[in-house]
Amino acid sequence: MYLQYDGDEVYKMAIRLQDMHRAALPNAVRFTLNDAAFDVKKRTLQEEAQSSFINRRPNFFKRFSGVEKATGYSIKQMESSVGMIRDPGVQATEDIAVQETGGKLPRAQIMLPGSRVSKSEKKPVASRYKAIGGFRDRTAARNKKEFVKAAFAAEKKKKPDHMRYVSESGKGYMIEVTKVTKLKNRLKIKSKIVASFNDDRQLHINPTPFVEKSSLKSANQLVNLFKKNAVKQLRRYAK
Repeated sequence: MYLQYDGDEVYKMAIRLQDMHRAALPNAVRFTLNDAAFDVKKRTLQEEAQSSFINRRPNFFKRFSGVEKATGYSIKQMESSVGMIRDPGVQATEDIAVQETGGKLPRAQIMLPGSRVSKSEKKPVASRYKAIGGFRDRTAARNKKEFVKAAFAAEKKKKPDHMRYVSESGKGYMIEVTKVTKLKNRLKIKSKIVASFNDDRQLHINPTPFVEKSSLKSANQLVNLFKKNAVKQLRRYAK
C-alpha cells in the first residue's frame, strides 16, 4: 500500500509534521501504512473470504495471512503489503494463488459430502478420513461380484471397509461399506461414496480476487488513518 497526500487538510498536516521534526512525518506515514495492512488481515480479508468462499475452517484466513510492515524513514521507499502465506503441508494454501487469479488445478482426489462432518459441504472432512496413509483399506472392487465379496469381508472385520471402484471410463470412487445384512433371498449392503478419483482431472477456477478487493476496501481508510497517526505525532513532538 502507498499513501498519497490528497486533500488540503492532509497536505497541511503533512507540512506541519515535516516542519516539526524530521521523524514526525515518516512515523505518521509508516504507522498509517502498517495500520492499513493489518486492517486487511484482521477485517476486510475476513469479510471478503466469508462472502467469496465456503469457509470450512473459520480461522484459516487469519492463520495463513501475513503482513510485511513498512520500515525505515524514507517515505518514497515505504510500503506495506499483505497476502496469503503458502504452507507446503496445507494444500489449500498452495491453491490460494489460483483462486485469486483464476486458472487450473490438478485434483486427482476430491472428497465428497459423504466424507464430511454431518455430510455437509460446508463442513471439514471427518477426522477418520485423515489418518496417516489415507484410507484404512483399499479393497479393489471392479464389478458387482467383487463388490459383494468385499462387503462380506467388511462384515467379518466389524469395521468399515473402503473399496476403490474404477469404472470402464477410468473414473474411480472410494466406497465405504458400513453395514451388511443377510436377508432370506438377498443381501442388503449399506454404503456411501466418500471420494472420487480421476488422475486426469483439472479443475477450472474462475478468478476471485478477494485479496485485491479487501486491500482496496482498507485503502479507503488511508486518509482517516493518516489523520489519526498525524495527530499522535503532533502531540508527541509538540511537547
